Amino acid sequence: MRIRLQPASVRGHGGGVPTVTKDQGAMGLPAELSVGTRVLEPGITAVTVLGSVDPYNALGLRHRMIEEIDNGGAGHLVLELAGLEYLDSTGLGVLVGLHKRLRRQGGSLYVVGMTERVGKILRITGLRAVLLTADSAAEAIERIRAPGPEERCAPRHDEPG
Repeated sequence: MRIRLQPASVRGHGGGVPTVTKDQGAMGLPAELSVGTRVLEPGITAVTVLGSVDPYNALGLRHRMIEEIDNGGAGHLVLELAGLEYLDSTGLGVLVGLHKRLRRQGGSLYVVGMTERVGKILRITGLRAVLLTADSAAEAIERIRAPGPEERCAPRHDEPG
């Protein structure tokens, strides 16, 4: 699965349109995934995910997000999921892994703009109670700036990666 992003020169300026790539997904249907990033503030990066996250593209998404955390300077990720149509267990694993990685480093992962379907999946699996959520990127930024007791971003070294 190829995940195409806007050029690095556009990143951080709020511009750029993610590119959709098509590969074969579950049951031979096209699996589309589009990922775009933009710096909201120093240390806070928004990641917009459109389409479907399934076993055929979840690993590519995971690698791209880890690259953003490790090399892009993102201590906090705001994951915008309004355009995410499908999320399976491999996608849930990516979210949990990113959440743990960021917490260990003193950062956070906020999920914003969930569709009803994705919200239901997170609720049923119990992840809605684990992951930090906000109604918008602006709300996530405010909560990152002044975290409440349940959102404090102290590094957690007791969580396995």
